[in-house]
Amino acid sequence: MNELIYKEIEQKDKEKILDLMDNVINNLERPEFYFIGDKEKELRRMFDVDYVYNLGAYDNEKLVGMTQLYVNQEDLKEYINTLGLKRYKVCELGSALVLKECRNRGIMQNLIKIQQDKAKHLKFDYMISTVHPENVPSNTAFKKTGFSIKKQIIINNKYLRNLYEIKLI
Repeated sequence: MNELIYKEIEQKDKEKILDLMDNVINNLERPEFYFIGDKEKELRRMFDVDYVYNLGAYDNEKLVGMTQLYVNQEDLKEYINTLGLKRYKVCELGSALVLKECRNRGIMQNLIKIQQDKAKHLKFDYMISTVHPENVPSNTAFKKTGFSIKKQIIINNKYLRNLYEIKLI
């Protein structure tokens, strides 16, 4: 593996995002570790900066990892209310994916840290994320980057998740 480049994913790389998502999701040992809400809505808004920022880890031109920083306050209202953060500007880190053959190299931690810096630059007060309680690698990555579990929640009446939070200000 070459030295990785971390950069915003451009619209021309949309197929690379879809390929990465399919590769990772189809090879999960536990499919319940990952879920996507309204997939069509997500795809339509994938490059709308009022909704999300896409960050990729590239090995040459190959997208090997990514995260998405969701910034729309209305879409995050339920989490904001659950955490009592109504007075604050909150973003969510989601779609945290790394190809299986590229794991255990710190890629996810680097992606999270870069997104934290982006969120601070955009003047967010808090960043949140959700992770399946038994997804040890993802839970470990979030804890190592300063997040703490605030509570366990059930999303869409079926997805059990740890709800993480980190104060950015």
